[in-house]
Amino acid sequence: MTASGSAARIAGGLEFIVAVVCGAIVANLYFAQPVVGEIGVALGVSPERAGLIVTLTQLGYCWGLLLLVPLGDILENRRLALSVLAVGFIAAVTMAVTKSHLVFLLASIGLGVGSVSVQILLPYAAALADPQRQGVVVGRVMAGILTGIMLSRPVSVLIAGALGWRSVFGLAAVVCVLAAVSIWRRMPPRKPDSTTSYAGIIRSLFSAATNNRLLQRRAAYQFLMFYSYTLFWTALPLLLFGAAYGMNHLQVSLVALAGASGAAMSPVAGKIADRGLIIPGTTIALAVGFWPGSSWHSAHPAAQSVSSS
Repeated sequence: MTASGSAARIAGGLEFIVAVVCGAIVANLYFAQPVVGEIGVALGVSPERAGLIVTLTQLGYCWGLLLLVPLGDILENRRLALSVLAVGFIAAVTMAVTKSHLVFLLASIGLGVGSVSVQILLPYAAALADPQRQGVVVGRVMAGILTGIMLSRPVSVLIAGALGWRSVFGLAAVVCVLAAVSIWRRMPPRKPDSTTSYAGIIRSLFSAATNNRLLQRRAAYQFLMFYSYTLFWTALPLLLFGAAYGMNHLQVSLVALAGASGAAMSPVAGKIADRGLIIPGTTIALAVGFWPGSSWHSAHPAAQSVSSS
């Protein structure tokens, strides 16, 4: 790997910049989640079908992870991240202005694809870090990512309440532009030394997925946790805005803001990993994630009907 930045540089200000940029970009994935009901009404889509907005955005993100992120092992990372981010910008502008629900849904896929620039920047930061600090660096960048995820909902709800839901995607477009400027001006280029072809990298992904038991277990953990997470946060705004609770935009944003506290645990998780306590740390995290969700769901029967729909 060749780069104009050094391990010392990522340990300083660049680490913070990467965390902020990643948090801002990944927020685009979740801006639509708390306002899908309003979008559905405006575009003539039922609440059930409006949930496709979140699904297709995540599907675009999945395709980008599979097909675009591996290019980070071949192409210069900064240019690749900017190119992918441009896709997100075009998609966000389209979502802000279109009146067609089909175009909106297709643009949702593009917004998801554009957001995978986060997963190009995360290994970029790890590669520039001192090997003894990679867990801490990744943890701090992940803290930025999780902060962006958690704050995206209250910010989206507040903006939609004040300026309308289309302004949420205008904000997403602005985020793409500001992130691109930060990447271009503040982050050093990184050209990987790998001589492996793109086809070879894709084949290696499938080989790892079928042969690596550790990867299979970790993928299963994250699949189940992310499934629960997405289900909860997609259904919750519909419930809170509905007749069961009748909350306004400000009240829903405060509920969403409470979830942002989870981002503080990412640096702690990085330190736990650096100390070799991966198995007990994972066990505790899964247990903590299971208990509050199950108790909330059982305590609120109305949530069961919303999630099942």
